[in-house]
Amino acid sequence: MGYVVGTVWFAFLAASGDERPTWLRIGYAVTAAVFAGGAVATSVIGLRKRSGRAAKAADEPAT
Repeated sequence: MGYVVGTVWFAFLAASGDERPTWLRIGYAVTAAVFAGGAVATSVIGLRKRSGRAAKAADEPAT
């Protein structure tokens, strides 16, 4: 959840405020992209773990 909040916040900072220097807005955009990558990676890892547990449960005989 923190990755999503970070992505939204830094994307907002990058898009708003023309008074900020360009280098700072680029830095905010890069930071937002890093947070978005973290969110995607965390989601993929979670889904792989979940699907791995489901596959193991299907292979085990019912008792």
